[in-house]
Amino acid sequence: MIVTAQIYNTTGGLSTSAYASFAVSGTTTLAAADQNAVVRTQGTSSSTGAIQASTMTYVTLTAGAGNVFTMQYKQAGGTEDVTNRTITVIPLN
Repeated sequence: MIVTAQIYNTTGGLSTSAYASFAVSGTTTLAAADQNAVVRTQGTSSSTGAIQASTMTYVTLTAGAGNVFTMQYKQAGGTEDVTNRTITVIPLN
């Protein structure tokens, strides 16, 4: 799994975080998790800009065509925009 996202703080607030992750439903069930996410945490500056990043995670799936992959987002403090987001699934078997 490769998750890519551009995350930008739109409120200018301090100590905010935003996460872009994925969930799997159907044949395999896997909840979105922070450790699989692209994360942007704004520190003490009100203008630290955006982050464009990706993260790669290995996921064991139950065989079958019934797996559905969806992007999931979480925000903690402030308001964040998530753009240019992609999710890529590459079968390795």
